[in-house]
Amino acid sequence: MLLKLVNQAEKPGLILIEDSLKVSGTRLFQAFLANQSKDTTVHLFLFENNPKDFLTDLECDNVIIYDFYTDPLGWNCGKIMLPTFSFSKHLHDLTDQNVVAIDSVGMYLINHSASLLCRDLHKLQMNQTIKQCVVLVHCDEILPEVKTSLQYLSNVFLSLTNEEMEVDKSKSKTALVRKWRENILICKTTFKKFNGKLIFSDEEIK
Repeated sequence: MLLKLVNQAEKPGLILIEDSLKVSGTRLFQAFLANQSKDTTVHLFLFENNPKDFLTDLECDNVIIYDFYTDPLGWNCGKIMLPTFSFSKHLHDLTDQNVVAIDSVGMYLINHSASLLCRDLHKLQMNQTIKQCVVLVHCDEILPEVKTSLQYLSNVFLSLTNEEMEVDKSKSKTALVRKWRENILICKTTFKKFNGKLIFSDEEIK
């Protein structure tokens, strides 16, 4: 399932990539950008990575960068990040088909409400000139209820972890326990199809 999503065999409107301090989702986020930028303009909003560092090992041709890392409030670019800053208004004059990528929402939520973010992402989903929005979410930075709201809004959410469920027979009763693996990265995918069907998959990323 993950390969289909990255290679655009499946094209959901809003994809969340959820990571944590223990596992980084940046490489997977970059993989989506690299594939999308081959034939589509990608509008990349950077809040937590320096553009030069982020794009060093990434071959992307059609990427427009909005740098809110070195200029968090947008003073230099003239797009001041007021409490009412909106991604959808920022991209209101787009033509053709575009992709929006956001890295990541944690820093954005410092100065903006979660409800504003959700409404804005919904507007991006409804925009006919935006074929997909990919959002990186550091789950350690946001409240659980915000994470739940973003998952509800999304078409796909990819949860990255390095834990596996194993059978533990050392106790009086056999039980499933969580085991952390340093060299393993697992992507837990939840895909909400248009017909309402839910598809779940667990895949190891090598």
